[in-house]
Amino acid sequence: MKEALELYQKLRSLGDKGLGVVSIGTIKSVDKENSRCVADVDGLEISDVRLKATMNGEKGFKIFPTPGSTVLIERISDGQFVVQMMSEVEGVELHIGNKKFELDKAGCLIANQSDSLLDVINLIIEAVQVIVVMQGKGPDLAKLIQAKTKVETILK
Repeated sequence: MKEALELYQKLRSLGDKGLGVVSIGTIKSVDKENSRCVADVDGLEISDVRLKATMNGEKGFKIFPTPGSTVLIERISDGQFVVQMMSEVEGVELHIGNKKFELDKAGCLIANQSDSLLDVINLIIEAVQVIVVMQGKGPDLAKLIQAKTKVETILK
C-alpha cells in the first residue's frame, strides 16, 4: 500500500501541472463485457471507469481488477476516467487480429478464431489413445489420460 501511495502522490503532482488528476480508489464491480468498472474514491462512487484507454471494440489488451482491490484512476476528460494501475488482477485478455489470449482463475485460453490450443491437444491425445500396435509396445494409456487431465486444468 505504501508503494501505491507514493506513486499516487507522484502522479497527483502531474495533475497540478494540468496533465490529469489521479485518484486512489477501490473497485466495487467490474463489467468485463464493456471493459468498464465502478470505483469508490473517498466515498464517492464513480461509475463507467474505463479499463482501457480507447473504447473502440474488443481488440487490444485488457486487465480486469479484482473487486475490492486498490486502483489508481485518472481523469482523462470531463466525466471520463480510466484505470491506470491496480493492486490485484482478476484476469487479462489480449486480442490481436483473430488471435486471442485470456488468463484467469479458470485457466488459460489460447485461440485462433474457433480453434483453441486445448481442443488441438485433446484431439492429439484422443487420436493417440486409439492406436493399436500389433508388435512392440503401444501408447501408455494411463499417461495419456493423465496428460489430458493436466492439460484441462491449465487450459480452458
